[in-house]
Amino acid sequence: MRDILLATDFSEAAEAAFEHALALALSHGADLTLLHAGPESGSDVPWDSFPHVRETLARWGRRPEDGADGFRRAWGIGVSKRSVRTRHPVSGILETAEDLDPEVVVLARRATQGWGRGSVSAETARRAAAPVLVVPEGARGFVDPATGAVRIARVLAAVDRRPDPRPALSEARRLAHLGAPAAATPVEVELLHVGDPADAPEISGALLPAARLTRRSMPGEPADVIAARAEEIDADLVLLACEGRRGLLDVLFGSTTEQVLARATRPVLAIPASSEAV
Repeated sequence: MRDILLATDFSEAAEAAFEHALALALSHGADLTLLHAGPESGSDVPWDSFPHVRETLARWGRRPEDGADGFRRAWGIGVSKRSVRTRHPVSGILETAEDLDPEVVVLARRATQGWGRGSVSAETARRAAAPVLVVPEGARGFVDPATGAVRIARVLAAVDRRPDPRPALSEARRLAHLGAPAAATPVEVELLHVGDPADAPEISGALLPAARLTRRSMPGEPADVIAARAEEIDADLVLLACEGRRGLLDVLFGSTTEQVLARATRPVLAIPASSEAV
C-alpha cells in the first residue's frame, strides 16, 4: 500500500476515522493525505483545524523527528494536507481520489447523517473507484485510540454471486493484513450469504490461506442481517463487495452497501467489484 486518503469534516466523529487512517499508514508504511472538501477556500482553512498527527503519535508513544521529512525518517510515512473548495464534498473527495489513486479512502459516518443521497460516506462508497473504509461514529473500531494498535481478529464478509466477491476478498487480504503468516493467530472470517444456501457462491479457502473461514447462509433482508450478524459475532470489520445501484428500488431506497452503512456499528470496508485481485 502506497497511499491512503482520509476525508475529514473536522468533526469529533471524524477523529476515529483519522486514527484508523493513521494506524493503517503506519502499518503499511504508506503516505497519508488529509483532505477537507467544503465551501471554504484553502486559505480560509487553518492547518491546525486538521487532525493533529504529531500529538496523536505522541499519545501512541511514537515521537517523529522534527522537520518536513520527520515522519518519513522516523516511520517511513509521508503526511500531507489538502483543502478543496466545493459545494459538494463527495465530488471533492472523488476528484482528489482520482488524482492521488489511493489504495483506500477513509472517512467517518456521522450518526446524524441519513443514508442515501444525504450521506457523504455512503455516496462516496458507492461511487469511488478505490476501496472505502467507513468508520461509524461511536463504533468499536479495530484501532486502539490509546496506543494505535491495530487488531483485526474477526471479520464478517458479506458474499453473493453478484457482484463476484472474490476480487474484493483478495483486495481485503492486502488492505487488512488478512494474509498474515500462518504462524500468527489466524483471523476468523465468516462468509455470510443472505438467502437460499443453494445460491451461495463457491469461495475457495485458498483465497485467504491464513484465515480460518466459516460459511453461513441466513434468510432475511440483507442489510438488516449483515448489521445484526456483525454485532452477534463481535466483528472488528465488515467487508462488502459493491457495484453501485442496480435498479429502481436501489435508486429509491439505496443500494445494499448504503443500507449496511446506515445500520452497521462496526467499520465497513466497501470494495468496488471492479477491484483487481492481488
